[in-house]
Amino acid sequence: MIKILVVDDSEDVLFTLRDQLECFDFEVRVARNVEEAFLIYRGDPDIVALLTDGRIPQAGAGSALAARLKDAGFQGLTILISGAAWEESRAYPFDAVFDKPLSRKDYRLLLHLLQSLR
Repeated sequence: MIKILVVDDSEDVLFTLRDQLECFDFEVRVARNVEEAFLIYRGDPDIVALLTDGRIPQAGAGSALAARLKDAGFQGLTILISGAAWEESRAYPFDAVFDKPLSRKDYRLLLHLLQSLR
């Protein structure tokens, strides 16, 4: 099963994404901040995709988290989903960048990217 780490400080966004992705048979871990996300990855290095908000509490931005995970050996897909996605994407070379809220077209593209990991 494909393991995904979703990071967002908004519980509504976090749990909506988790529930939707689980409907497509992805195994989803959730974190509300950078430290929690890093600890989850350290405990489960089989995670193959990171979906992160651009602005999350505790030291950072999604770009800082993505860089920190890469430094720790993460080789998976990095996806930024944020209200200011294009502005925030300059700080890190994400594999994909989406604006919040996700449009239907972007949601389908996101699912296609994740399903390509199977």
